[in-house]
Amino acid sequence: MPQSDTNLPSSRQVWSHSTNSRAKLRQALQEDSSITAIEADLLMGQLVTLDDPEEEVGRGGGVASNNYNQPLAKTPIMSHDSTSDLSMTEFLQALLVKKKTTNNRSSSTVALLRKHVKLDFKEILVVPPTLHCLHKLGIDYCCTEAKTVFLNADILPGPGRTIQDITVPPNEFLRLCIDSIPPSDLKRMAFSLGFKVDVTYPWGHTQEMLERMAELIQTHDLWNRSAGKYCSVRTSRHFLFFLINFLLLTDANSVLAGIVLPISARLLVKNTKPFVSFLNRYPQSQLLVWTGTGEPPVSSRKVNLLKNKLTMEGIHDSRIGLDCQVEPNPILGFFYDVIVDLYGIYMLVRTRIVLLMRNTIIHEEENESGMPIKDE
Repeated sequence: MPQSDTNLPSSRQVWSHSTNSRAKLRQALQEDSSITAIEADLLMGQLVTLDDPEEEVGRGGGVASNNYNQPLAKTPIMSHDSTSDLSMTEFLQALLVKKKTTNNRSSSTVALLRKHVKLDFKEILVVPPTLHCLHKLGIDYCCTEAKTVFLNADILPGPGRTIQDITVPPNEFLRLCIDSIPPSDLKRMAFSLGFKVDVTYPWGHTQEMLERMAELIQTHDLWNRSAGKYCSVRTSRHFLFFLINFLLLTDANSVLAGIVLPISARLLVKNTKPFVSFLNRYPQSQLLVWTGTGEPPVSSRKVNLLKNKLTMEGIHDSRIGLDCQVEPNPILGFFYDVIVDLYGIYMLVRTRIVLLMRNTIIHEEENESGMPIKDE
C-alpha cells in the first residue's frame, strides 16, 4: 500500500474554515485552540473595520481601521462576498510569530507561520498582491518548524459545472504563482487545485476531468517542482540543512512541498476510480475530502464506505485527509444523504426540461419566421 512521497504536512489536520473575519481569526489563533490549519477566502472588495483597538488580531498591527460609513476602494480582503473587516495584509501578519534563533556566532530573529494556512483565491485579480505580500513579509520557510502555505483555487469545472463558472483561469493562476514567488519561498508551499462542483450532482468526477488536471500540472512542470522536500543549494540559507538532505538522497533541486486535490465527499464516493488512478500515478499527491459551508453533514455510513473503497483500492490512509462534517446519528445521516441526492436529481431534471422547452420555442419561432434564430 504506497504512501505519499511528499513533504506535505499530515493529512490529519484540524481546520478552521472560512476564517474571513477578525473574530474568527482571533478564535483560531488562541493558544489553547485545537486548530492546526486555517483556511480563508480572498477576493477584491471593500474593507470595513471598526475603530476599536481591541478588534486588532495577532501580535503585529494590521491595516488602518476605517468607519463603516466611509466608502472604500477595492482592496484584497478575506471574504466570500464584497466586504470584510479583515484585510489580506492583516490576516497574513496575524499568522506570523517572531522567533529568536542563535548559533555559535550570532543570533537573529525569524518570522514563522503559527499554523498551516490555505489561501483560497476566489478571483484572479487578488493573486498577485497576495503573493507579493507573502514574499514581503519575509517568512522563514527553511526552518524545520515552518508551516505550509497552500495556494488553493477551483481551476477546472467538475460535476454539474461548466467552464463559464470558473473565476480563476488555470493557466494564468499557475503562471502567476510560479513566476511571482522566488524559489526560496516556494519550498514550503503546496498547490491545492480544485474543481468547481455542484455537490448535489447525481454523478461523480470522470476520468477525463482528472486527465485534464494532470495535463495542467504537467504543462507547468509542477511534478518536478513538487517531488522533493527542500530547496536547492543555490537558494538555501542554511548549507548544513541542504547537506543533510543531500546525504538523505532527497531531490534537492525540487522546491514545492506537494499537490493536494480538494474533493467533495459526496461526489468522491460516487466514483473513486479516477482519483485512485491519479494517486497511484503521482505519489506526490494527496486528497482532501470535504463538505462545504452550508452543506448538510454527510452520514458516517457514507464516510466509512468511502474509506473502505479507497483501502480496497490500495490507497494508504496517509494520502487522504478527511475534512467533513459527519452526522453520527445513522437515521439523521441517511435522511441528509437522501435529501441531497433527491435535490440533485430534481435540479438536473428541471434544468433538462427548461432547456428542452427553450429549444422547442426557438424551433417553433424559426418555423414561423422562416429564418434561424441565433441562440445567444
